[in-house]
Amino acid sequence: MREPSSPRATGGAWWAVALLGLLYILSFVDRVILALLVAPLKADLGVSDMQLALLFGPAFAVFYGLLGLPIARLADRGNRRNLIVAGVLLWGVATVASGFAGTFWMLLTLRVGLAIGEAALTPSAYSMIGDLFPPERRALAASVYSATGMAGASGAYILGAVVVQGVETASVSGHALPLAAWQLVLVIVGLPSLLVGALFALTVREPRRMQSADAAPSLVEVVAHLRGRARLFVGLFAGAGLTQAIGYAYSAWGPELLRRQFDLSIQQAGFALGLTGLAAGFGGTLAAPQLTRFLERQGRRDAVALTSMACIGVGGVFATVAPLQSSAPVFLALHALSGFCLVGAANNVIVAQQGLAPPRMRATFVALLLMCITLLGLGIGPTAAAAISSSLDPGGQALGRALAILAPAIGLPALLLFAWSRCGFLDQMEAMPSAISTDWPGSSLGPVREER
Repeated sequence: MREPSSPRATGGAWWAVALLGLLYILSFVDRVILALLVAPLKADLGVSDMQLALLFGPAFAVFYGLLGLPIARLADRGNRRNLIVAGVLLWGVATVASGFAGTFWMLLTLRVGLAIGEAALTPSAYSMIGDLFPPERRALAASVYSATGMAGASGAYILGAVVVQGVETASVSGHALPLAAWQLVLVIVGLPSLLVGALFALTVREPRRMQSADAAPSLVEVVAHLRGRARLFVGLFAGAGLTQAIGYAYSAWGPELLRRQFDLSIQQAGFALGLTGLAAGFGGTLAAPQLTRFLERQGRRDAVALTSMACIGVGGVFATVAPLQSSAPVFLALHALSGFCLVGAANNVIVAQQGLAPPRMRATFVALLLMCITLLGLGIGPTAAAAISSSLDPGGQALGRALAILAPAIGLPALLLFAWSRCGFLDQMEAMPSAISTDWPGSSLGPVREER
């Protein structure tokens, strides 16, 4: 059988990263588009804020988080390109089919399909990137992929707003629409994922692994490795998950907050959140890992934890005060600053797995991290915000106060978890001070004493 060629020899590595990044952006568009369709969904399907929170959060988070691990195990052993193509096909079809959903339960079922499909992308992508680039360039490539996706999370509002505005303009102009406006929006945003997925399948080949797939570790080995570094990884993973809970709460309810509290149209809200969040997300994702590298060069081997601690501390303050403002521009400015910090805190941990995770376990470690981010972040954030808002005002006019309460309630435990992980880094330094790499923290850490 012909061995897969190496993109390092063919020059296709950055093309693969570009397509992976574009798929990451489209995955966010398909994931967050419902946030721009709250009003018509409530009107046509008769759903409540809590039911919508279920669609935003647990219905997606549980399946995305739990299935990410077995899919990552396949990525560590099998063909990652084919896994990605299959995932894109599933989530694209689920998004398009959502446009034909006539009930809340059908929409919920298709949301689960979306989650399963998207769960295949990022663990496989990070594993591919590790084999597409030499060690000295992996961090940059991983940062670009992560930053593209995080920028896409905000850019999704812009793309979604464009589609919503186009559909509504066509409707107002008297054009007969084959579906309700919100249904047509879902069909339109799902199609590009299928097209880019086909392009990826036709132009990207599975890269040669640095190590044989047959050498992929067993789950017992993965657990043993994590157990020996429990404080480090649990602190980082859970801290990143809670950090993202704040961001996901804003992602789910930000457009409605601008509509309900500041009287913006949903299109205006989409453009405003998209433009401010685009720069914040992209900048924070690139800046935080660079700060980590700078601190490492200054001799701080706990730099990953220190950077994320600083980001959640500052970002949590901005996230608390932003929704209490009476001016939409001030809210957007503070929200952008909080997004810059919070996205940086979480993605700093993701990018660091290029060095912290053993090469044979990289996809599995990324999947475990994404499981924490999804189950804690997406599972808690949107639902908790809706629950707090409903308890304060059943009419739904307390979203701002709910977000202001949620940010410190979740941000403080995240800060403490990052501080706990810092103790884990220091334990590794004490155990094996001569084995620590100068490239990435923990990249050369060997066997260590087991934490008790």
